[in-house]
Amino acid sequence: MNLKPTKFRSIEFYKLNGLKRTDLKRAVERVSIDREKRKIELERLEESRKKNWTVEHGFTGEIRPCFKRFMKAGESQHQVRLAMAIESFYAGYKTRDSMVEWFKWANDWDGEKPTGKCRTQVDWFFKNKVNERKTGESDCKVKPYKCDTIRDFGWCLKDDCPIYVKQKASGKIAT
Repeated sequence: MNLKPTKFRSIEFYKLNGLKRTDLKRAVERVSIDREKRKIELERLEESRKKNWTVEHGFTGEIRPCFKRFMKAGESQHQVRLAMAIESFYAGYKTRDSMVEWFKWANDWDGEKPTGKCRTQVDWFFKNKVNERKTGESDCKVKPYKCDTIRDFGWCLKDDCPIYVKQKASGKIAT
């Protein structure tokens, strides 16, 4: 454990002198501690990312009111559907099948068909906007639309949206 990292020893040295059980034990413990530290750091970063998402609009695990309006109507244009796919991913619909089911609000939903438009669009979204891992976990390559972007597109509910009202009260939005 006290050897300098730049000092190399031959295999013959270890064949003659062997390795001490205590040294091996300490090395294994150190690796375990390092793994645990990395795991804790990754969890902290994930929590930080979730908090940043929460700060943006306060609807973690939910769909924002402006998008709920489109869901209620059962209709939306392509750009809105893309924004809603991103929104639904961050709201917890992180698999292809769950997102296809989520889109049932749309009047033209055809998710039960393997070659249906809905499934095709969701597959495109996952192929181009989501990093899927073999472990089953996934993360989105893009972030949800900011409220400023939603206002620029004209989708904002203005005073009917609690997020807008809060931002307006805090002076973030010029009236």
